[in-house]
Amino acid sequence: MSLEQQRYAFDLPDGLVYMNCAEQSPSLKSSHEAGLAAMMRKHHPWTPERQQIRAEMDRARELFGALIGASGENIALVGATSYGAALAAKSITLAQGQNVVVIEDQFPSNYYSWEMLAKENNAHLNVVARPADANWTDAILNAINDNTGLVALPNCHWSDGSLIDLEKIAPKVHEIGAAFVLDTTQSTGVKKLDVKKLDPDFLMCSGYKWLLGPNSCGFLYVADRRLNSEPFEQNHSARSTSTPMALAMAYTSKYKPGARRFDHGGANTVILQPGINKALEQINDWGQDNIHNYMVKLIDKMADMADARGFQMPAKQFRIGHFIGLSSNKNLDLDLEAKMAAKNIHISLRVNKIRISPYVFNNESDIDLLFDALDEFDLT
Repeated sequence: MSLEQQRYAFDLPDGLVYMNCAEQSPSLKSSHEAGLAAMMRKHHPWTPERQQIRAEMDRARELFGALIGASGENIALVGATSYGAALAAKSITLAQGQNVVVIEDQFPSNYYSWEMLAKENNAHLNVVARPADANWTDAILNAINDNTGLVALPNCHWSDGSLIDLEKIAPKVHEIGAAFVLDTTQSTGVKKLDVKKLDPDFLMCSGYKWLLGPNSCGFLYVADRRLNSEPFEQNHSARSTSTPMALAMAYTSKYKPGARRFDHGGANTVILQPGINKALEQINDWGQDNIHNYMVKLIDKMADMADARGFQMPAKQFRIGHFIGLSSNKNLDLDLEAKMAAKNIHISLRVNKIRISPYVFNNESDIDLLFDALDEFDLT
């Protein structure tokens, strides 16, 4: 189906142009309402609604799994991408002298764990330099060699949406037997990928950007071959015992099945879970392909208007399609975000680029307003 503008589903005031979803998405009205109702479960914890949390957690696993082609049994609930990366690093072994492939200016949550892992194992951190033509895929393929022990990547650069074609990279990673870890925070929810094709060891994704969810809601896919790994933390919810806590404190060495052992200790949040579930249901209903197709039309128009003004950006074949970063020959004003916000237009600056990340609540009229405002600042 062809998706139409979905502004009605969000509480956006008239005259507001919000194009900053790569930093923080607004919540759906339905998620907001579910969150308000969920607050009452904390306010009145004696009500029976609080007991729904376990079923809601498993529902979230299924909904996120559907977005990446995975079973809910392979999905853990984590608070942040950095938690998933730390857990993956605990499970991956490197030999002395091996190398870890990451990209230049990789997002910190998907960088620091690998920097530490390399240092601890006398391995080499191989940082792929930003290619002049934005063709990350070929640059990464050239960096992977027989001595690579781990490839840790996003599927686009978070600063400008330049694409990393994981389907081309995955075969080489598996051919040499390296571990494969993905951060899809800037893509899952709006750009489909299939873990059956990519076969990563781990995939992590925060929920407050393109998944339209609350902060502190995130997901970690764990491949079957990694399900017996040791959790990052030890909490009673990860353990499996037939004895109710009401009767005895029955310690056990047995973990719950699937990826539940990797849930972070605060995963059973009665306040946040209904909100992220409503968001995931809506994204699954709209369909990632439909969302992405809508977004590509907006970004292509932005790219044409930016090019006419002398901005630089990744060529169409080298950008992911749902957000874009514009470079200028001039140094950007650090106050540009605030100046644009004063005009009711919300974007962000990232790595000396104007990052524009709209969503299905935007339309082409918003793009005209965006560039009318940018034109006032003489940026090219």
